Amino acid sequence: MSETFTIGGVPEHFNLPWHMALHGGYSPAPGVALRWQDYPGGTGDMCRALATGELDVAVLLTEGIIKHIASGGEARLVGTYTKTPLIWGIHVAAEGPIQAMSQLRGGRYAISRAGSGSHLMAALDAAQRQWPEPDYVTIGDLDGGREALRTGRADAFMWEKTMSLPLVHSGEWRRVGEFAGPWPAFVIAASAQAMARGTQWLRDLLDHVSRACAQAEADRPATVRFIGDSYEIPQEDILAWLDHTRWSCAPQVSAAMLQTAGEILADAGILDAPLPPEALVAGPEHLAP
Repeated sequence: MSETFTIGGVPEHFNLPWHMALHGGYSPAPGVALRWQDYPGGTGDMCRALATGELDVAVLLTEGIIKHIASGGEARLVGTYTKTPLIWGIHVAAEGPIQAMSQLRGGRYAISRAGSGSHLMAALDAAQRQWPEPDYVTIGDLDGGREALRTGRADAFMWEKTMSLPLVHSGEWRRVGEFAGPWPAFVIAASAQAMARGTQWLRDLLDHVSRACAQAEADRPATVRFIGDSYEIPQEDILAWLDHTRWSCAPQVSAAMLQTAGEILADAGILDAPLPPEALVAGPEHLAP
């Protein structure tokens, strides 16, 4: 009888290599079965699922999992998925009164849920602008964010820039600003229960996904076709995204990056204090300088 492990991530173009790996003929070790689960609610939802045992491994935002662990979560980091930061678009309703970023000081920001990237990046952006922390409206996912802007429940919504472009191009949203996360965007975390069931299957999987990452970067035409067909993003926007995106899928996380992220999050009031990097990873083998 196979032991099934569930891997979760957002239903977005960043996770193309995972789908290439899992649906491209990969055969895990005997007795191991793998399944992918989309989480439209994002990092906050995946942190909840890791805590409840619904999810074994998650591909999620760096800041969100650090906040989750600092709040008592038992999941730990086991790898780095991207080398590059996430570029967030700051969006408002195109037909609304807000025309410029300066009008969002003290505004209401839609967030997918507490501890999500849309929440933490809104707080960090405000802190770096020396603004008061925004008021938050919890909306669940992208569709909830669209509804909140359309009905005026929220003034702004931060979402990954490229995935948001169809809504900007259609005239539903106006992008009034951008915010680049100050660290690599996505890391890989595993639940305590999953790690207790052994780790060889995970090492094998990450090695396979790493090869899929290299293939996705090397075969740009195929990558552009897949993303365009799956997410209705124009080719020129996909190419611009690929120009500043580098995958990794390495089984280690940089200690220096974790230290810097903790300090920035603490300075912004998101963490009470930085956690030592070794407290964030599943074991010393997952920590790089």
